[in-house]
Amino acid sequence: MTSNLIPFCSQDTFDIIVSCTHTGGLETRSTSTRQLLASPPWSSACNADARWITRVTTYHPDPRLINAVIMDACMWASLDAGQHFPLKWRCNVVIDDSATLSHASPYDAAYKHHAKGAISIFVRSLDQALSTLAIRGNIGRVYVIGGSDLINTALKHPKCKHAMICYVNYPDGSQSAGGQANTANSTVAVTSTVVPFYGYLDLETLRNNYHVSAPESEQYKYSGIKLKEGPYTLDFICYARNGNTTTIANENAAVGSLPPL
Repeated sequence: MTSNLIPFCSQDTFDIIVSCTHTGGLETRSTSTRQLLASPPWSSACNADARWITRVTTYHPDPRLINAVIMDACMWASLDAGQHFPLKWRCNVVIDDSATLSHASPYDAAYKHHAKGAISIFVRSLDQALSTLAIRGNIGRVYVIGGSDLINTALKHPKCKHAMICYVNYPDGSQSAGGQANTANSTVAVTSTVVPFYGYLDLETLRNNYHVSAPESEQYKYSGIKLKEGPYTLDFICYARNGNTTTIANENAAVGSLPPL
């Protein structure tokens, strides 16, 4: 007889999932307000990386579990033009060290339920985020999604097991300068205005502490795929922390559960 009880998730590790340029450019800001922009500069012509992040972070083979995405306050504020609408079908954990937050322990975290299966939780630190998720009984996988400072902190955290990176290649190689592409032959209007990146992935930490890993479960199915969309070419690569020989138990779902990009 099959139990309908929601399984308790004892897994206390997490993965990073992010898209960036080959030089690690992660985030841009408004030139007027300096606010973090929710969409990268290539999004008007290419959104395969956004589809990838959505599909990976919402998918779990057990429908009773919901995945969690951890972000900083700047990324939270950038969602949906600052309307604070959470990412649907996921538990949104927001790290905000603002003095207005009174909760200091996992049991005091501020919870709020939204439409479309979304939950938002506010905490003070990455460790508190992990502790808060550990006491919930319905969390599947945990992902850190940004901004850049949080990504780089997470890369060095001992509980980070994988870094899933989508590298976006500009059509004329201009990603090496951290700017937007300038090509007259592109079928998509690509501005020649340089868009500076204000946050970068710590590629040195990535190289020194992680290695390219073959997919070990459905979660990492897209690793090794190269895709062209609009004028951009995207490389999807999964890195595993050096010395990490464990796999995520009971998650080897049948190939095809995640749709193609």
